[in-house]
Amino acid sequence: MMKKFLLLIAVALFLITCTTSVIHREIGDTTLLERQIAEIINRPEFERGAWGMEFTLLDTGETIYSLNREEFFQPASTMKVFTAGLVFEALGADYIFRTPLYRTGPIVNGVLQGDLVFVGSGDMLLGGRINSDRTINLPETDHTYGTSASAVPVSDFPLGSLYELAELIAASGISGITGNIIVDDSMFPLSNDNLGGTGDYSISPIMINDNLIDIWVIPGAAENSPAQIIVMPETPYVTFINNVVTSAAAGTMPPGMMVRKPGFENDTLNPDGTRTVTITGSIALDSVPLLSVYSIPEPARFTEAALAMILGEMGIAVNVDLQAAHDFNALSVFYTDENMVAEIHSPSLAMQLMPMMKLSSNMHTAAWPHVTGAIARGSSENASLEGLRIQAEMFSRTGVEARDVMGTNIDFSNLSNVTDLRYSPISFTNFLRYIANQSYFNDYLSILPVLGVDGTLTVADPNMAAIGNVFAKTGGGMNSRMVDGQRQAFIVSALAGYIILPDQRIVTFSVFTDYETNTPNMAAPRDAINEIVNAVYEFMLIQ
Repeated sequence: MMKKFLLLIAVALFLITCTTSVIHREIGDTTLLERQIAEIINRPEFERGAWGMEFTLLDTGETIYSLNREEFFQPASTMKVFTAGLVFEALGADYIFRTPLYRTGPIVNGVLQGDLVFVGSGDMLLGGRINSDRTINLPETDHTYGTSASAVPVSDFPLGSLYELAELIAASGISGITGNIIVDDSMFPLSNDNLGGTGDYSISPIMINDNLIDIWVIPGAAENSPAQIIVMPETPYVTFINNVVTSAAAGTMPPGMMVRKPGFENDTLNPDGTRTVTITGSIALDSVPLLSVYSIPEPARFTEAALAMILGEMGIAVNVDLQAAHDFNALSVFYTDENMVAEIHSPSLAMQLMPMMKLSSNMHTAAWPHVTGAIARGSSENASLEGLRIQAEMFSRTGVEARDVMGTNIDFSNLSNVTDLRYSPISFTNFLRYIANQSYFNDYLSILPVLGVDGTLTVADPNMAAIGNVFAKTGGGMNSRMVDGQRQAFIVSALAGYIILPDQRIVTFSVFTDYETNTPNMAAPRDAINEIVNAVYEFMLIQ
C-alpha cells in the first residue's frame, strides 16, 4: 500500500511540475453535472439539511460548479487544511526539528562530571513513530484516538527515540554520570487539550510516544477473575494498579448489565515524583483485547525517568530527580556545540504533519499552534497565541472569513481559536488556491489523504474513476441541538482539497453538508461527497 501511495504521489507531482503548457479551454455545458449533484444531495436522508460547495480550475479561476459557496458551515477536521498551511507558511518545508542533548561538565575517564540536559524542540515524532529505515508508522486509527474501540498503539517500540539517544550517549564515550538526567521543556508551557473530545492530551515541547502510555486490557481466564494488562512502555515513572475484572461473556450477560470500560482513577503523585494510578472497570470474558490510553501529565519527568532506565539497562549509572526545579536560563549557557553529546534529527516537515492529515490526529492539531508560535515568533509564554496570530495573518492574506456559532463575523486580530468556527466553501477554495501557488505545494499535497488509497479518505465504491486522483482532507462529526424544544441529532461532513486531472489541470474544491437526522449514519454523507467529487472528475475528463 505504501509503494502504491508513493507511486501515485510521484505521478501527481510530475504532472504538477511538468513544463508542458496546460491547454486552456472553456468549460462546456454543466447541465448533466448539475443534475448528477442534485440527485445526490436530494436523497431522502439529506432532506433536513444544507449543502455548500465550490469547484474551481486553479489555472483560470473558472468555476466548474458551486452551491451556497458563501454560506457558512462547520468544517470539523477539514479545518486541518488551515493548520497544515500555517505550519508550512511559518516554518518552511525544509524545516528540520533538532532535539539536542548537552552536558554541563567535563568527561573524566568516561564519567560525566555533571548533568545531561535533553532540550525539547517540539518534535512530535519522537518515540516509535519513525522506524530505523526512516519510514513512518501511521496505523489507521492510532492511539491518539484512544477513545475509539479500533485504536492501536503507534508501534511495539514506543521508546525507540530514547534508545537511539542512549546509544549515541554511549558512543560519545560516557560510561557514567555524576549528575542527573534533565529535560528542558521551556520552549513553551505544558498545556492540556481535549480537541474534538477524543481524549486528554499533554501538549509539551517534548513528546515521546505522543505523551501517551498504551495499556492493553485482556480478559482473564474466567468470569470474576482479574483481567490482564500489558503496559507499553513500562517505566519507573508510573505504576499501574490493576483492578479490572473479567465480566460474563457478552452473549450471556443478563439484561441491563453493562461492561464498564477500563479507565483510570486515583492518579497519585508520590513523594519521589513518580506516580501511581489505578485501572478500574471490567472487560467481557469473550472480548478482544481493549486499548486504554493514559495521558502522561508531566512529559518532561516521564522522559527523564525513561532515559535513566534505558541508560541503566546499558550499564551507564545515572541519577534522576523527578522533584527538582531547574533554572533553564542558567542551564542554557551549556547549550553549545562543544557541549553537545548527541542530537536527534526529525524527518521532513511533511512527515511531521502526516499524523494530523493522514490520520486526522486531534492531538497533533492541538500542538501545532504552540510549536509554530514558539519557533517562528520566538515566543515561550504566549506560543499558542502567537501561532494563532500567524494563522490569522494567513487568513487575511487568503480571503478566509469565519463566523462563530452565533453567526457573528470573526475579527482575526483577536483570534484565539479556529476549531469551533464556521467557514464558507469559498474561503476554503481561496485558501487552497493560495497554497497551490506556494513553493511548498508539492510537500503540502503529499500529506493529504488520497481518495481510495490511504488516510481517512476511504471509498465505498472501488470502481470510482477519481480514485488516486483526489488529494483532500476529510471532516465529520455527529452532535445534537435543540429543535422546536426537542433535542435532535445532526451530522456534519466535509471534504476539501485538490483533484489532479490527467492533463495536468488542478481543481480546487470544498464540499460541506449539515443535516438533522433520526438515523445517524456517518458513512452516508461521506459517500455522497465522494460521489460528488467523482462526478466532477468524470465531467472534467471530457472538458
